[in-house]
Amino acid sequence: MTFKVGKYKIKINQRKTFYLAGFTVLALFSFYIFNLGFTVFNITKITQLENQISFLDRKVGEMESTLISHRNDINLNMAYAMGFEETERIKFIPRKSVATLLVGNNIQ
Repeated sequence: MTFKVGKYKIKINQRKTFYLAGFTVLALFSFYIFNLGFTVFNITKITQLENQISFLDRKVGEMESTLISHRNDINLNMAYAMGFEETERIKFIPRKSVATLLVGNNIQ
């Protein structure tokens, strides 16, 4: 079969054209199925992650309520019962650098 486009004549082999069109359709359909499967896989993975996030969120809530209840249980009498004592002399760490402290105390 021959087509004329402008001043050019184009010969088309019908069998090659049919196979090329069939291969193209098959390739595009395969690509579509692959993407569809990949999308379904991602959706299931996202659902699993959302369930895991929900579970961990509940666990964090439970841990926070446990922490609050334990903080309310601690008082000065309990600390004394556990062996803590009042300090006689409180000494805070200065903000000066170690080098400044060493020079101020004549230590080299």
